[in-house]
Amino acid sequence: MPFAILILLILTLSCTQNPHTPMPPSPDINLKNYTGSLYEGNYIWTGAMNLCWTALSQTVIKEPISIKTEDSIALAMAEKFNHPACTTDDLDEPSYYIKAGIGPKTLAAINRESREKFPQKSFGDLDMPIGDDGIISYAYFYKKVSYEKPFTKCDIYFDSTSVKGFEAIEKQKQTVEVLQYDSDDKFIIRLRLKSQGDELILAKGYQTQDPSEILASLNEIKGQSVSRLGDDDHFRMPLLKLSCRRDYEELIGKSFANPGFTDFIIAAMFENINFELDEEGAKVESQAVIGAERGAMAQKTGRYFYLNKAFWVIMRREDSTRPYFLLGVNNAKIMMQEK
Repeated sequence: MPFAILILLILTLSCTQNPHTPMPPSPDINLKNYTGSLYEGNYIWTGAMNLCWTALSQTVIKEPISIKTEDSIALAMAEKFNHPACTTDDLDEPSYYIKAGIGPKTLAAINRESREKFPQKSFGDLDMPIGDDGIISYAYFYKKVSYEKPFTKCDIYFDSTSVKGFEAIEKQKQTVEVLQYDSDDKFIIRLRLKSQGDELILAKGYQTQDPSEILASLNEIKGQSVSRLGDDDHFRMPLLKLSCRRDYEELIGKSFANPGFTDFIIAAMFENINFELDEEGAKVESQAVIGAERGAMAQKTGRYFYLNKAFWVIMRREDSTRPYFLLGVNNAKIMMQEK
């Protein structure tokens, strides 16, 4: 049976329409509304599913989505998506494409227009059955950033594991900005990028199972003066690479409670995430999908900024307090280890 409602969001870190948030969150609520999950023990989140859910609620349901269930976990997750932690206001227009509509003609337009705007897109065209009355909402987001100065490759220990990494030497230290420094085991730094408007922030010494603490700290220090690494300061971190999939089991199989949609059940809800960070820059790519069918289930000198213990990778626009990517690194499973 073809999906009667199919929402696809492909976020290679990029939407043509600009849907507003159904119920805009306050900054305090926003800190609690991240729906990240653990991959190999590492927390990961992107804004893909937020954009996907918002497009569904605005274009098809035309109101905040409600779920017909008594499952408290499912209800809580739907409430978080109705107060999204990421909207198109947190992105730059050149980095995304969104289109929603009905039937195969919309699907064909999505494949053509998204490829025209993003010829480098690594995901293939959408190829799936959709009925004449089927609804599809699609978003694609791509973000690749390069450091102002590339770093130098090196080996680094993460806890007791030797992994591939990179470090700042000589003028490369000018690329590292110190936002806050409490000790070698607790600090927040930012790597300067060639492109304007995006930030790549690294934080050590904060709990990495939930982003609330580090995001609150970033909000507190935003706008404060920053400094560069001094000649006696040091920076090292591991190379990172991951590819994972998350299925939103909390909502799969649940039906909508919105009038006119109570006979539709969420048959599929998942996202794929690829992320790479090396000595030259970072790239994040994510694909999110929601599908609903009618009546179906579905010797120490200076300071050492070594990221050798659990740390955060945070990406956001400079003019936004809300990130579009979060990665809490807890172990070496997403690092390239020595053979």
